[in-house]
Amino acid sequence: MSSDPELERRLTRALDAVPLPPPERWTAPAHTGGGNLMRRIFWVSAAAAVLLLAIVAAVQLGASRRGQGQVLAPPTPSLSSSPTASPEPTNTPTPTTTPTPPVASGPLPAKCSGCVRRHDLALGISFAAPSDWFYTPAEPASGRSQVVLTSTARVSTVPIPTSPPNLDKELLIEMLLVPSNGKDLDTVIRDGIQVSSTGLTIERVQVDGRDARRMTGSFQNGHRVYVIAMLDADRVFIAEAYPATSERLSIFDDLIKSIVVLPRSTEQAADALGGALESSDWERIEALMRPSGWNAGFYRSEGSPNMTPAQGVQWLRSRDDDGTLDVTVQRRPISQSAENPSRPETFSIWRNFTAMSPLPQQRVELIFAKQGDNWFWQTGVFGGPVQ
Repeated sequence: MSSDPELERRLTRALDAVPLPPPERWTAPAHTGGGNLMRRIFWVSAAAAVLLLAIVAAVQLGASRRGQGQVLAPPTPSLSSSPTASPEPTNTPTPTTTPTPPVASGPLPAKCSGCVRRHDLALGISFAAPSDWFYTPAEPASGRSQVVLTSTARVSTVPIPTSPPNLDKELLIEMLLVPSNGKDLDTVIRDGIQVSSTGLTIERVQVDGRDARRMTGSFQNGHRVYVIAMLDADRVFIAEAYPATSERLSIFDDLIKSIVVLPRSTEQAADALGGALESSDWERIEALMRPSGWNAGFYRSEGSPNMTPAQGVQWLRSRDDDGTLDVTVQRRPISQSAENPSRPETFSIWRNFTAMSPLPQQRVELIFAKQGDNWFWQTGVFGGPVQ
């Protein structure tokens, strides 16, 4: 790899910010047997994964400045052998591209009976995972990092650090955001991931309607599964599962399928909520409710106390005849709430829904509020007259 002092400085700062376990806890003693060393690998993997992903981001940064990706290891066979391949890299700088708009799909699958939906505000996503798994949310990257946008979120069967006796019975899922630096998805993969792997298989998947790739192979930090998606023009989402041989790997795939990319504008919020209500997509409705509290208001009356998104969904479902909403949402224009100008709103018509009393039709104001960098459905004001 050619030397680039500025790139090395950025990478060093990024790695210095990664919290690692104390050395004596993730380095095997000189006389430790191989089995004990393997048990320690599970929580060494967290640091190793962040290392690889930081290198990936650094490669993207360097490539965006020099016009060509750097090779982290001897190149593996070209992506052109895959049906989803892109052409071989050239010395021509990659032009800035706009990601393909999300493809509308049916309602999200219901979460498993033991799963809960979580909102990771730094990643800008909501996802479902087993409630008894350990979860550490991501945090925004400190300073003005051009290598990573967030720290690493972790979902795992056992706490980190730990020493599980059988790695194949456990699973560690890690997620973070890196900047796109004007690259499209296949260029990100070609310049940053494919060159650091052997035996790589790639398949086309989707993350909340967005084009993504699922990759399995032997990377510099072990045999893993990665999913990489371009969330929008400036953010690349990277998720990885370790070990790839885990008996619980299907949980990783279910988590990916459950992801909802959170709205970054009121227009996105109105569009997403409108589609979710009109299709009775309860998982998406829960994802779009404000994590710090959702409440129901009533026309010319007091409203309900704040509820969690899960409680809010249960409140809605218990007041509908068959669990299928009959709603039409007016997505535009978005106006300002008379009660609170900082909360934009739009309206909808609900049929055969019981809020305070059964009504064949009622107008429901949909009021949005911002939490972190994302917009959510904060209040529904029910029982208004249909005009």
